[in-house]
Amino acid sequence: MQQNDLLAIFIGLIGGFVLVASLIGGISASPFPFFVSLHVQGTSRGWLSFHLGMLMNGMMALVLERTLNTRAVSRLKSATICWADMERQRIKERCDAGRLAAQEALARTGMTHRGKTSLGRPKAADPAVVREWRRTHGASIRETMAHFGISKNTVTRYCATAAARTKL
Repeated sequence: MQQNDLLAIFIGLIGGFVLVASLIGGISASPFPFFVSLHVQGTSRGWLSFHLGMLMNGMMALVLERTLNTRAVSRLKSATICWADMERQRIKERCDAGRLAAQEALARTGMTHRGKTSLGRPKAADPAVVREWRRTHGASIRETMAHFGISKNTVTRYCATAAARTKL
């Protein structure tokens, strides 16, 4: 690939030589006192665009080749990221399909497609029962935790929802 790029640059340089010769009207060698008249077909503008076009194409191809060779790992990484993104999308679609099937089955039969009575994570305890027991026994959070076997955060959350409702 690199040989083609260098060939394009070489041809562009020859085109530049022909461009200069057509502008001057010929070729002369500096220490020798002769001048060879040269008539070149085409316009100066045409040879200029040929010269610059070939040089730019060759240099662009060289730069692109060097960039791609040094970024081979990046191409592998981008392919992996693309695959991971596609897989993540497929997982999301499967989750959405399962969630929709569970909602439809719950609405139709009162149970999900897997036999559960509700969607989401099951409650650790009934919040109303926990609040009522704590209120009637005047229990602390630690005693309520021990009685129901639930965490401090769960007791606090269950009792805070009752306090928030009474304030409304």
